[in-house]
Amino acid sequence: MSQDFQMIGFLFLGFFVFLIICYLFARLYQVYNHYNGGTYNIHEKLRNFYGEFKLLSKAPRELWIMYVLKFLESFGHFSSSLVLTLYLSEEFGYNDVEAGLLYGVFGMLVSVYGLLIGFVIDNLGVQKSLVLGNCLLLIGRLGLALVQSREALMLLLFVILPLGECLGIPVMTTGIRRYTDSSNRTTAFGLFYQVMNVAALISGPVVDSIRHSVVLHNGYSAYRIIIFAGSLTTFIALTIVVIFVREVEATDNGTISEFKPKKGSPIAIANEIMSESRFWRFLL
Repeated sequence: MSQDFQMIGFLFLGFFVFLIICYLFARLYQVYNHYNGGTYNIHEKLRNFYGEFKLLSKAPRELWIMYVLKFLESFGHFSSSLVLTLYLSEEFGYNDVEAGLLYGVFGMLVSVYGLLIGFVIDNLGVQKSLVLGNCLLLIGRLGLALVQSREALMLLLFVILPLGECLGIPVMTTGIRRYTDSSNRTTAFGLFYQVMNVAALISGPVVDSIRHSVVLHNGYSAYRIIIFAGSLTTFIALTIVVIFVREVEATDNGTISEFKPKKGSPIAIANEIMSESRFWRFLL
């Protein structure tokens, strides 16, 4: 336990040292610009950043909920991904090449399923899509923490988990676009991706802490406990979505209105999407 506290202490110390170094570099750059005729002002830059951040205050609560969901899902994803190949090797006897191949196929299927069922988001909307995605992720991660057979493992890795993942963060991205307008969308997306980076930064030390402190607990390895921790964050995310997320959108005139998802057959929606040039530019 003392080693865990020491690790946390070192992380906070490193964070503050990083901030100090960044500030010193900013001051040096300010001095450099001053003597070279520049007009760089770090305080003005900070005020501008605060102004951009303040624009987010007019967004609906769903925008801030997306940041919480992004953190929870990113933590669950990164913590599981860090140990997945080791889990496959040590728990199911796959060699390094086989475990890497399984992990690669799993990642590829997330993209494939995302293209095939994108119409579900249009039909269900953000809230219901997130409920469905988190339900699948909860089943998948909890099952992955408990599974014993290779057959069930394949079902989880190649069907349930990739379906859940493609109805997770991609849907949140749609939500960010829907809950912002032209004045604050850039700032909102920037913060959205920074939340992912913070979750990735935290997941590493947490995984290392569990791996070093847990050898075998009631028959479950540290890898299973780490994956189970991801299922807990998924459960929290599912609860938040069910209780707090509404189907709304922001407009450029500053109002928040109800958003009505598209209704239509999957074929009609797919034809509409494929008729847009933006879709083909995205693929290319």
